[in-house]
Amino acid sequence: MIRDIVVVLDETGRRAVPFALALAKNLRAVITAVSVAAEGPFNAAAYSEVRYDLAVAEQESAIQAAQGTAARFKLDAAAAQVPLDDALICNPNGAGHDILYAAVRRSDLTIIEQQEPGKPKPSDLYLEGLLLKTGRPILIVPYIGPSALRLDLVTVAWDGSVAAARALADSLPLLCMANKVEVVSVSRTADNSDGKAIIRHLLRHGIDAKYRAFRSEISVADTLLSHVADNGSGLLVMGAYGHSRLREAILGGVSRSILEAMTVPVLMSH
Repeated sequence: MIRDIVVVLDETGRRAVPFALALAKNLRAVITAVSVAAEGPFNAAAYSEVRYDLAVAEQESAIQAAQGTAARFKLDAAAAQVPLDDALICNPNGAGHDILYAAVRRSDLTIIEQQEPGKPKPSDLYLEGLLLKTGRPILIVPYIGPSALRLDLVTVAWDGSVAAARALADSLPLLCMANKVEVVSVSRTADNSDGKAIIRHLLRHGIDAKYRAFRSEISVADTLLSHVADNGSGLLVMGAYGHSRLREAILGGVSRSILEAMTVPVLMSH
């Protein structure tokens, strides 16, 4: 069951708010808002180029903007009759990551807007960390897309990996609400040996899903995105794949490609 939802806000993004409120109301969930302040030039290199008082003023302005965003969300939640647990301010130059990650780790689902090419926004700074460092499912809303989650058809990407297994388990509350569910595997061999077992597993949860295995010579991401668009799916569920380079966790190629080109909401777990 999904009872606690976190929504990540900033002064620029507009898609996450109506989406999160509609979903919280539908699920009868309590929502926590985390308003992200824009990152200021608080680093050693910046000190040599920017006067300290100007840097402080810029950061104070960013925090005030984040506070204004949180205040507006409180009004939106009240108007939508959605219970609000808290509205937090996340300052990236302070303990921002700790505040956000702590809220996410004690929630059932987090909602954040997709990064938009050429139009960076404060919340973009946190997307990768949310996916790879919180242990909780993240629902990414397209910057051009629906204002509410459609569950007429849900597509689950399956490759037998740990991340895919976690995404499947995390999405069960939503899959139980869906009209139709399909499990899709993409490979160069179209091996469907795992398909019947996955379908049996979902059927034990009351989910009558269909399984499809695709043999594709193009990338996994392109195959999934093309299938989701052609089939009219309202949600894609998949594992968030990451790897470590220079001791820093980064998203793998399939995950990054999906996040760059997605046109429907995507629920990811790592």
